[in-house]
Amino acid sequence: MLKFGSHAAPVAFGNDYPEDDFEEDETDNLEADGITKMFGAHNTELGNLVDELSGGRFPMFSTLVTAVKFAGLVEELSNDSEITVLCPTNMAFKRAKIEHDEQGLNFKIEEKDLTKDDVKNLLMSHVIKVKNDDMLEQQMFETYKSGVSVKFSNDDDYRVTVTNSINNSACVLLQGFKSSNANFAAIGRVL
Repeated sequence: MLKFGSHAAPVAFGNDYPEDDFEEDETDNLEADGITKMFGAHNTELGNLVDELSGGRFPMFSTLVTAVKFAGLVEELSNDSEITVLCPTNMAFKRAKIEHDEQGLNFKIEEKDLTKDDVKNLLMSHVIKVKNDDMLEQQMFETYKSGVSVKFSNDDDYRVTVTNSINNSACVLLQGFKSSNANFAAIGRVL
């Protein structure tokens, strides 16, 4: 079951995550001093989702933040409430061969240019239409992308996996993050 606590402190799954779901520096940060070193103590008021992801505490989501800006979703994801966002890490985008130029003005997948609508559709399949602190295993949740839903499941090692209705799946790497308007979790693959 995916859990979101009453604070912004994340929950990690120890060393049970797939080795290739983090870039080397992301893994080093997690193992060096635990989650607190990477994300710091969070004793201040929470910002909205985009503020939290782009505020420097989450370097593993820099490609996601660039994609959100490119797709014109900053206002929507900053203001929508009652949502949960499955956030692909930088390595997840790299694995999917999705890249952008330094200015964040162009996105490509395997040399094919992506339009703003392409990137928006991709990202909206990661936004769940519910903000629930305990997302029940095996329950289907609708995403903002029409016709795409997701469900969560646990394996015997307590790894949480999310699978969408078109059979893409990703391991939930870190969970339990909150912003003022949304819950969010790190996933190791782009759905």
